[in-house]
Amino acid sequence: MKYLKILIFFKYLVFFIKAAKVTDGVFFVFYGPTYDDYKITTLNFNFATLINTKYYNSNKPTVFYVHGWRSGIKMVGTEDIVQAYLSRGDHNIIAVDWSKYSSNVDYIEVAASVKNQATFNTAVLRQMQTAGFNLSTFHFVGHSLGAQILGRVGYQFINNYSFKFKRITGLDPAGPLFANRNVDKLFQLEYPTLNKLNAEFVDIIHTDAGTFGSKYSTGHIDFRPNGGSSQYGCSLSDCLQINQDDCLSCDHGRAWKYYAESVNITTSTFIAKRCPDNVTDFTKSKCIGPETASMGFNADKYKVGGNYYLETNDRKLYSK
Repeated sequence: MKYLKILIFFKYLVFFIKAAKVTDGVFFVFYGPTYDDYKITTLNFNFATLINTKYYNSNKPTVFYVHGWRSGIKMVGTEDIVQAYLSRGDHNIIAVDWSKYSSNVDYIEVAASVKNQATFNTAVLRQMQTAGFNLSTFHFVGHSLGAQILGRVGYQFINNYSFKFKRITGLDPAGPLFANRNVDKLFQLEYPTLNKLNAEFVDIIHTDAGTFGSKYSTGHIDFRPNGGSSQYGCSLSDCLQINQDDCLSCDHGRAWKYYAESVNITTSTFIAKRCPDNVTDFTKSKCIGPETASMGFNADKYKVGGNYYLETNDRKLYSK
């Protein structure tokens, strides 16, 4: 482990030396009434010109979505979530396109860029706020490394501007190289993971815990569908039967699929039951409530916390 840490440290060092700026080519996409109607912006855009247009209605709440590693603005994860919100018609929608960097197959390099990506997002969001955007009505949603970017953005807004976001939703926040500092005191090379200090309410959906996703319960509420580490319909045989594009990321990708479904259906879905605080293996027999909560879009409607378990179907519709 010692030599692995040294290797990662030098890889970080080389990356930061050769990539002094890793935010050129990052865009913030404002969606109009349809998926093909959008406005592309970036730092120093005149955001005031978008207020009370079809791209930003000041009377609506806003969802701000950041995709993860090996994803992008035109890939199915982002599209499904954007389309889900478009079908509701009651939100402004902003999606961050950092695919120029997230498409890199070298996970260590991409993870090392999270801090700079977060700083750039913070700068752009601060410009929006100064232009008249009400960030108190923003709901920040991120998948994988996107969730870790948003955790860092929340941290920077608190420390730099004494402003705390209302809600951050982490869709299987990236696990490798991101630590719960309260637990992993020996591995200081890792970044702190998304946690409940980053916003007034942090809800996390764990679908690939311990592999691509974080295993830590660091939100105000942490949902563990099917136990949180593997998902129904994601075995190798399942992947082959349903022509899954990437079996390796099937469990990890279920987080955004569950979330998109929860946005699409307006009634409370994905009802989960509370697990005892001392439970580390999340099963139906151990997580019996009596407290319940709805995973996904409606999670903030429940004044509860802790770990919550539920079972899903192996394909759409996932909610039982």
